[in-house]
Amino acid sequence: MSTNNIYLDYSASTPVDPRVIEKMLPFLREHIANPSSQHRAGWNAMHAIDQARKQVMALLNASLPKEIIFTSGASESNSLAILGFILALRKINPNQTFHAITSQVEHKSVLETFEQLKEFNVDVDFIPVNSFGQVDVKTVEKHLRPNTVLMSFMWANNELGSLNPMAALSELAIKNKICLHTDATQACGKIPIDLQNIPIDFLSLSAHKMYGPKGVGALYRRFDQHHSKMNLSPLIRGGGQEYNVRAGTLNTPGIIGLGEAAKIAQDEFIPKDSLLLQEQTNNLKYQLEKLFPTLKLNGHPTERIPGHLHLSFPGIRWDQWLPRMSELCVSTTSACSSDSGQGSHVLRALGFSDNEIHSSLRISLGKFTTDEDLRKALLLFEKITRPQHPQAKP
Repeated sequence: MSTNNIYLDYSASTPVDPRVIEKMLPFLREHIANPSSQHRAGWNAMHAIDQARKQVMALLNASLPKEIIFTSGASESNSLAILGFILALRKINPNQTFHAITSQVEHKSVLETFEQLKEFNVDVDFIPVNSFGQVDVKTVEKHLRPNTVLMSFMWANNELGSLNPMAALSELAIKNKICLHTDATQACGKIPIDLQNIPIDFLSLSAHKMYGPKGVGALYRRFDQHHSKMNLSPLIRGGGQEYNVRAGTLNTPGIIGLGEAAKIAQDEFIPKDSLLLQEQTNNLKYQLEKLFPTLKLNGHPTERIPGHLHLSFPGIRWDQWLPRMSELCVSTTSACSSDSGQGSHVLRALGFSDNEIHSSLRISLGKFTTDEDLRKALLLFEKITRPQHPQAKP
């Protein structure tokens, strides 16, 4: 990361922890065998992958290592869970019409996969959320049908930071015998996730949101007490890797990095670093409120991931100001949606006007954020409060 940047965009991507890099390097230099190879070097690589699988399993408090399927990231995991589950059902019941439910504020990789489900004779509901961007269990219940087979709701919203009531959603899914998938990309490694206490059928995660490398993630697939698995039809076919669910040569260095990042998150970030990070975040919000008295926090005030702020600055147009503050790394929408030019679909789902969308920022801190970073950021924000700054159009 350039020392010229003030990086406050940890929800888009995190820097790789140096200890993660250290664990990965031998598998980029010396231990370069294909883990599927039937010789000692290949077996050694597979042993390291098995260890990483156990580390991810431990982070989630999953039951079995084979519940963890390695992928290229959360977007692939989302597609594999949602589309792979429906395609597996379609093989068994080719003529049946299924029903699936998600929310209007999900990540685009979920929303677009749900749109794709329509091609496979699936009725889809995109339900509204509350004013905090959270799924309401009663709203979900009203949309259930006898043929509802799948629900997908993110654990934490990637723009607002709000947490969904996953325990209640899990109870609803179990009660109605519906498969539940969650995109936990923003939650994994930041808050405790215990799949023994909150049973989920499928869970997606990505390494680069928790100080691991980009281009690697995982899908958790539940096995029940009789070791009966949730069926998936593979989207990538070939050599039969990852329990015949996701073919392709395993990204050994990336998987090792994901495993180490999961271990560090479980040992350090969740129990200790997250508390310090939240203190930093609260202080930044307090200082910004002094500069901008009309500042508004978007999302739930307390049920949110640590280090995450989504703020509206009435009267400020960030499309005019951010180009003048290029050293400040923040977001006006999720990184995956920034090229659309249409603004945040999450804020639109909450009823924000164009002016309100243009005046909103996502500021996300991380474990490498320093007090000096925040001091420099506040100096930049202070310049905006001086006379003759661009105003939002009425």
